[in-house]
Amino acid sequence: MSCTPNYHICFWCLLPEAAMAPNHQITLGPEIIETTDEAVPQVEPIKGIPETTTHVPNRSKKEEALKEEPQEPDLPIKWGNVIAIFIFHFIAAYGFYVCCKEGSWTTILWMYIMGQLGGIGVTGGVHRLWTHRAYKAKLPLRIILALLFSLSGQNSIFDWVRDHRVHHKFSETDADPHNANRGFFFAHVGWLMQKKHPLVIEHGRKVDMSDVLADPVVKFHLDHFWKLKILMCFLIPMLTPALVWGEPWRIAFYCMMARYMFGLNFTWLVNSAAHIWGNKPYDRFIQPTENYVVAFLALGEGWHNYHHVFPWDYKTSEHGTYSFNWTTAFIDFFAMIGWAYDLKTVTPSIIERRAKRTGDGTRQCGSVGGHHIHEEEEPEPDDFCLPPLSTHITEPDLTRQSVRCVATGFPIQKRVLLRTLVHTANSKPTMASIEDLQKLCNKVESVIAALGPDTVTPRPATEPDGPTGVLYEDEDPDMVSTLNMKNSEPSNIQTEKTESSTTSSKPYRLRIRWRNVILLGYLHLAALYGVYLMFTSAKLATVLYTFVLYQIGGLGITAGAHRLWAHRGYKAKWPLRVILMLFNTLSFQNHIYEWVRDHRVHHKYSETDADPHNAKRGFFFSHVGWLVCRKHPMVIEKGSGISLKDLEEDKIVMFQKKYYLYLMPLICFLLPTLIPVYVWNETWSNAWFVSTLLRYAFTLNVTWMVNSFAHMWGNKPYDKSINPSENYSVAALALGEGWHNYHHVFPWDYKTAELGNYRLNITTAFIDFFALIGWAYDLKTVPSDVVMKRVLRTGDGTHQLWGWGDKDMTEEQKGATIELNKKEN
Repeated sequence: MSCTPNYHICFWCLLPEAAMAPNHQITLGPEIIETTDEAVPQVEPIKGIPETTTHVPNRSKKEEALKEEPQEPDLPIKWGNVIAIFIFHFIAAYGFYVCCKEGSWTTILWMYIMGQLGGIGVTGGVHRLWTHRAYKAKLPLRIILALLFSLSGQNSIFDWVRDHRVHHKFSETDADPHNANRGFFFAHVGWLMQKKHPLVIEHGRKVDMSDVLADPVVKFHLDHFWKLKILMCFLIPMLTPALVWGEPWRIAFYCMMARYMFGLNFTWLVNSAAHIWGNKPYDRFIQPTENYVVAFLALGEGWHNYHHVFPWDYKTSEHGTYSFNWTTAFIDFFAMIGWAYDLKTVTPSIIERRAKRTGDGTRQCGSVGGHHIHEEEEPEPDDFCLPPLSTHITEPDLTRQSVRCVATGFPIQKRVLLRTLVHTANSKPTMASIEDLQKLCNKVESVIAALGPDTVTPRPATEPDGPTGVLYEDEDPDMVSTLNMKNSEPSNIQTEKTESSTTSSKPYRLRIRWRNVILLGYLHLAALYGVYLMFTSAKLATVLYTFVLYQIGGLGITAGAHRLWAHRGYKAKWPLRVILMLFNTLSFQNHIYEWVRDHRVHHKYSETDADPHNAKRGFFFSHVGWLVCRKHPMVIEKGSGISLKDLEEDKIVMFQKKYYLYLMPLICFLLPTLIPVYVWNETWSNAWFVSTLLRYAFTLNVTWMVNSFAHMWGNKPYDKSINPSENYSVAALALGEGWHNYHHVFPWDYKTAELGNYRLNITTAFIDFFALIGWAYDLKTVPSDVVMKRVLRTGDGTHQLWGWGDKDMTEEQKGATIELNKKEN
């Protein structure tokens, strides 16, 4: 083994979870290998490596915590806390009643936003960042999170982190601050009403907090804790409604108290409900569970069985969606703009191995944190999971092959002993040089010889170099997928090798388009204000007018740019093309020529680097993130190879492209604002914010939902091997564009669906009407028997086409197409 002495490595991070009991039993996951006292020689300490105990960090330490002192159930009551908590809850209960009955919608919305922000301060700040160090954050983000945490009105960052680290190390023992074995009430709030158990205090003093104290933001928060708490938690939430929009002081106070108590109880539910009720798909031997209700209320903290098994994962969940994990969306957004980095997650193979070994069988496989990480599957050489990886390699230049020979060069028993020998009494990983590691490995040989034949045969030397099941050549050595590594090039967070046709040889550097960030930020804030005006002051005519414009603009996308020009699902005479061009301009989603080019690229290279809104880069990216960053080089490269000759021959398309900067402001912004003002005397503010900006933002988001929602959630009755799905909600909002699994299998079908009704496909009704009067013709669809054949062989893969006329379309597919209302020559 060739190693360089200057490099350092964490032994603990490389070796499997196992233990040596005092009678020399070696635990290998569920297996126990018996040995004798005489069989194991004494191992002398090696210079530079501390003497160790024979205990494993997690379970044996919990047992020690119980044995160190007798249980003391009769702990003194903190009557001051009891009275304060009771009074606060009584006021909050009455405040909730007052807020619902007398509070304005603005105040209720304000308190909801304050609750969400305070929750993010807990979940994204003290929990995932400072306690578990699951990601790193730049100074501006740390300041934001510290202020948001102050808004939640909980303890100081230092106290919160200390207690939570103790909770994880000694979960469900007397050393656990909110031990769930003492009942729901104690785990929820009772632990705040009693003096701490002596073991909580004792082990709290031993927890390493040096990283927290080294953060100047945390030190500032600790020094000014009460000032920040009073200002952020009580004064600002109460003063803003009273001073800005004239909410009565009494109502502002009661609403503020209700918000505060809801925030506290949602946090406490993680300690109580998520430790008592739910499934245990990852480890059935521990108390924490997967609880959907807690996940929803606590912004993603309810996936607690996963979190206690992999506490360093920044998502605290295996799931790749944001619907029950808003905190992950928050972190991913700041990772996208560079304020959050070194996001740590767990590879699917490790999760699957752990679930198979210790789970209760309820795990539902999915993607990882919005980032789909693919790996080749291979039979694992052993039946246990790697240990928690709270520390990783300290020198980035350490060769992975050196790490690999250390971790996989030994059979299981040798690695078990190696881990046991380097494990220190306080559970800190031992940092030693490679030279010391070699000495230690040699020292272990005598112990290995005494144990007899290995229970598991090492991997043959002739086996092809590839996934080992222990360390992956293409993974980080610590088996953690680290996303948004600082000073490294962002990627699609995808370990699977993509085809050379869709992989760029140049490194991709994510660059933010700040102009778009600012414009879209303003648009959405203005749209939210437009929602408020729509319900408070806008006239009914304005609301109806806004809805009509949304439908018209949507048809310009669905029937025009999408089905007619992008996929050539039907043909249209020039009057209909003019109407669709004007409708499309109203929607303002780039001119038809550019929209069609990007959409054809999307279909031909779906979910690759060449896909403009690749859904494998996460929900946020596929929804709107792709518009606020520069295109991937492969998008540009493949876009230049797409044939657009049919568009260049269409005079109406080229007219719009040439005069777009004149047509778009007039049709999208000026006319929608002027008509309500001059026709039915609407106010300028209502016309601008409701019929123009709210309508425009809503149309955009509905269109984006086809790229995001319909590529993540729904059924796949036609091809289960692709991402697009059948999504009823998207179909209803996007005028029939939600039947996306069908559409990606048969993209030239003018209906974009197999369904024959118009209930959730208004666009088809629109096209059929104009086919009836002769303005639409050559409508292409797919016979039912062809659709059924595809359904029966689902999972065989799909032939990616952008629509009718694609050069890769086979004669069989052309022959299987029916043209309705075919124009007679």
